[in-house]
Amino acid sequence: MISRAVILAGGFGTRLRPLTFTRPKPLLPLVDKPVLEHIVQYLKAHGIRNITITTNYMREMIIEHLSKCEVAKDLRFSYPEEPEPLGTAGSVKNAGLDETSVIIQGDNITDIDLRELIKFHKKHGRLATIALMRVDDPYHYGIVEIGEEGIVKRFKEKPRPEECFSNLINTGLYVIEPEVLKYVPERRPFDFSKDLFPILVQEGELYGCEVEGFWVDVGKPDGYMRAVAWLLKKLASNTAAPAIADDAKLQNTEIRGEVFVDEGAVVSNATIYGPTVIGEGAVVESAELHASVLFEKSEIASAYVERSIIGESSMIRGGARITDSVIGPYCSIHDAVLDRGSKVWPFVNLPYGSKLKGELRRFVRFEYAHKPEAAKNRLLRRVSEEEAFYFNLQDYDGTIRHTGFVAYSIEELIEILKTIDERSIKYHLRNDANDFAEWIIHIFGERELAEEIRSVEGERARTVLIDILRRHLAAAVREGAVEANAKVRGSTPKAS
Repeated sequence: MISRAVILAGGFGTRLRPLTFTRPKPLLPLVDKPVLEHIVQYLKAHGIRNITITTNYMREMIIEHLSKCEVAKDLRFSYPEEPEPLGTAGSVKNAGLDETSVIIQGDNITDIDLRELIKFHKKHGRLATIALMRVDDPYHYGIVEIGEEGIVKRFKEKPRPEECFSNLINTGLYVIEPEVLKYVPERRPFDFSKDLFPILVQEGELYGCEVEGFWVDVGKPDGYMRAVAWLLKKLASNTAAPAIADDAKLQNTEIRGEVFVDEGAVVSNATIYGPTVIGEGAVVESAELHASVLFEKSEIASAYVERSIIGESSMIRGGARITDSVIGPYCSIHDAVLDRGSKVWPFVNLPYGSKLKGELRRFVRFEYAHKPEAAKNRLLRRVSEEEAFYFNLQDYDGTIRHTGFVAYSIEELIEILKTIDERSIKYHLRNDANDFAEWIIHIFGERELAEEIRSVEGERARTVLIDILRRHLAAAVREGAVEANAKVRGSTPKAS
């Protein structure tokens, strides 16, 4: 029996943003435990005892979590260092496998019989086996055509609907021999589906095993919610009553369908329709929830939430109506309406009476990406897409939308401020927040400049903002020139 597995958990979780800005996708809560714990539990139930986890984004959080969780007991974990992303196959080669291994994606929730897959793999004796499943929408996945005894004849990654020659899809669950890694180059990005599998098809070394059971990719909101519904049904099959933690407090609350209420949650004067999860320490008061997930310490009061995911420590209050939306962590939404498909990035405070349909972005500081306190001439830095300043505005009817303008540097911020709609400047300088000052302090670490910007208000706000930014940017340029000259002369500049 195979005893080793690799969990591919190095992705950035972009499809689940804004939920993955504060934690990696494998640590997102999924009913009673994080996604990663469900996967480890699945592997453990099939006799796997040695687990390698490929990590990159927020790897320290993953390592720390597994060092403390109950399901990890009696298992051996390894976390190979990956200085830069190497792709799915590249990261497995980097792990240095020397035995037959199971490969599973870090966002797959399944009950596929792993023993049957391994048995099939050993029978054909080739280098790799893919677990295949029939679906109604194969164009979202890699599709496979198999011949006699399961040999893969054709493989195509994410075809257009008209290109689909099969409804058998790649589940991302594989069994491989270590020799397969000879096809993977050293130290450069290389993917299983895009790069390795087409080679193995040509070599006659790739087989597909059609499997049955539940399988879903939780890397997108709809897949995540499907996994929630499935897990809640499993919990409900074990007990006739709703799954409610012993120390959760419920009062004057009606529950219909499968619902999970975690430890420390408080629910009063509410109506809850499953499948719904109320996270640890969350508060629901005088509210109505339909098929939604509340992360830990979120608060829903006098509000209506339907088919939505609410990130940790966010507050939805005062008559707000949220439908088919994803709200990031640490948001505050009062008396607002969010329509289908809306997404709100972390730390957004929506004004009273707002309406939103679409994606409302705000900068996010990535601690792992840089250390501003160690950088010189910080105001000259060009930032990443996540850290950029997104210009939003509030229309006359209360609708908040993205203007399409994005600043990746102070210089670009100044240029956009020259022509941006006055409503955008007003929105970012509103009384309860000053987004310009917040951007300066959290992304560039410039407290003095941020405090100067906080005082900007009134009709001349545009002109004053531009003048302040130009002055500080010019000083940063001069400082950079002095440092450059000093390096040329081989000396260190002295303070004046």
